[in-house]
Amino acid sequence: MNTFISSPNSPCLDSYQPHLLRMKSLLIIFFAFEMICSSTSSPGNPQESDHTTRGIFVFGDSAVDAGNNNYIPLTIAKGNYFPYGIDFPGGISPTGRYTNGRTVVDIIGEELGLKHYIPPYLAPTTVGDVVLRGVNYASGGAGILAETGAIFGCRINMDEQLDNFANTRNYIISKAHVGGSSKAFLRRSLFMVVIGSNDIIGYNFSPIPLAPAPKLMSLETYVESLISKFRLQLTRLYDLDARKIVVANVGPVGCAPIEKALNPLYTTGGSCISYVNNPAVLFNKKLKSLLMELNSKLVEPKFVYADSYSLYSHLIDHYKSYGFENYNSPCCNILAGAFRAYNNSETKAIFVFGGSLVDPGNNNRLMNFAKYNMRPNGIDFPGGIPTGRYTNGKTAIDLVGQALGLKNFIPPYNDPTTTGEVVLLGVNYASGGSGILDHSGFIYGDRFSMDEQIENFANTMQYIISRIGSITASKLLSKALFSVGTGSNDFAANYFTPFILIPEQKLTPLQVFVDSLISKYQHQLTRLYEFGARKFVIQNIPPIGCTPSARELNNLWNKNSCVASMNNAVMLFNTKLKALLFELNSNLAGSKFVYADIYHIALDLINNYQSYGFENNDSACCRGFGSYGGLGLCRPTSEVCSDRTKYIFWDLGHPSEAVNLLVSKRLLDGDSKDIYPMNIRQLYNR
Repeated sequence: MNTFISSPNSPCLDSYQPHLLRMKSLLIIFFAFEMICSSTSSPGNPQESDHTTRGIFVFGDSAVDAGNNNYIPLTIAKGNYFPYGIDFPGGISPTGRYTNGRTVVDIIGEELGLKHYIPPYLAPTTVGDVVLRGVNYASGGAGILAETGAIFGCRINMDEQLDNFANTRNYIISKAHVGGSSKAFLRRSLFMVVIGSNDIIGYNFSPIPLAPAPKLMSLETYVESLISKFRLQLTRLYDLDARKIVVANVGPVGCAPIEKALNPLYTTGGSCISYVNNPAVLFNKKLKSLLMELNSKLVEPKFVYADSYSLYSHLIDHYKSYGFENYNSPCCNILAGAFRAYNNSETKAIFVFGGSLVDPGNNNRLMNFAKYNMRPNGIDFPGGIPTGRYTNGKTAIDLVGQALGLKNFIPPYNDPTTTGEVVLLGVNYASGGSGILDHSGFIYGDRFSMDEQIENFANTMQYIISRIGSITASKLLSKALFSVGTGSNDFAANYFTPFILIPEQKLTPLQVFVDSLISKYQHQLTRLYEFGARKFVIQNIPPIGCTPSARELNNLWNKNSCVASMNNAVMLFNTKLKALLFELNSNLAGSKFVYADIYHIALDLINNYQSYGFENNDSACCRGFGSYGGLGLCRPTSEVCSDRTKYIFWDLGHPSEAVNLLVSKRLLDGDSKDIYPMNIRQLYNR
């Protein structure tokens, strides 16, 4: 029933709506009452009363989106976090509405006797008889035109909303117990359409050139194209049995705080931006004529024109008489504070992706039996706290962040405290057990694969844009450092596991398997670039055949040696990875992909461990079972070595903090043998 229909390049944030939603509702409620309460029964059927079953079906953008964008994965803008919804009834979690409380249609539904709010189409609970009360198809960022709002990612445009309604209509037709016929039910129902603002805003302002520029055509031609498209959409709605249709015009978008902030030269004393409002005025004039035309040509329709523009303008001009104290600034003024905080900081953000080598605790809240949030893990971390890091102290990325001037460790994405201005300095998405392939590491339980980590980053992007605006967010991302280190588990917890769990495992030739990894990785790195990342540090895979756990498996055949087959496979991957980064540097404009040779650094430390002050290069400090302590995880019952600074390995496969310190120094300031074509400090300061 609630299948998502969307084009691949559609967005999800209507960030420019003024959102005086409660006031806007007063106008639309008047027309809604007139329509919903008027009898549509014929003289021969007088018993059909106001109590006859009818629904309310809603189409539009963020002004009326009830949470559909919550369920769209590839959107950089949602309203499902605080302080959105702070005044919503019940004080429940933010619902995805782009306001502090209820939307226009929420209030209309209450006034018309609905016991529940009209549910969003994409919500998994919007099934069964609940749809007979109505469904909300609106999507933040949507427009009349399919390409409108593309700068924000996925969204459900008006054509797609109509497709979704057609699905609902088919379901209603299949229900035998709807009072009267299904067509009669739909013709009794109220249809509300609130869309067009994003199309108008898009004519004047598009900070990221992802869609064809509307301003290549004249304003008159552009508005005519909108009206022509809207005519087809409203006629289609009529053909799908809608008869009572409230169509709101476009409000004075040039009066929104965001437009005034972006156009300071065009406003005096907080006045509205006329060149932004003028397209709305022209569109509204033609829209009114269109509705008159449809009322005349179509049989028994009732299109009602809701003049949002006049209502907004009147409220703004006479705001004090309505009890308001401010008409010029947003109540939720987080953008300004965060903007200042970002601009006043010389520290660039660091975003981290990968596996357990850099996971700071994302797995703590997952159903994963390999999580490390218990002692003795973290025994040397500040405060002696087990944070979920897979080592005795700090990870290499912790140490890199400190060396680059970060005052705090980069926080894990999957932590409720990772919110607010802290995300402007970076977020860590890494997850122990994860890999390039979605199924790598599934033997450990839940984890965030690389694809899922990128989805989580998209959520962070949306949040950052909501705090500092899209232009400043784009600047932040272009200067930020993106550290990516994944792939070990695609071999250690997939291809080389000692038992067959996945069809491709060991049944696929190594060359084919590695090529599939590189192809997938190329897509993932390109996605990060498309999201705005420009500075990348890509770590290759370390010599996993030299870990205590690998040595245990090799002990019967080649005692005290690394597992050559594992290291050879990793070297094949690393060779192809280096070539991939050369290709990306050539093909992606403005990018800088740096190849961090962790394999070379780690093997040097293992082979020459004594010259670096270590006493052990093959066994776990926090021992499991076996000759090398490499069978089993580091747990409270594990035996721990007396001097942790003397061991290369902390546990069955993760380095000690002492190793992480040496690795971080070589990545920060090393030469081209360790990191190419520049080190992290040079890249960070570019």
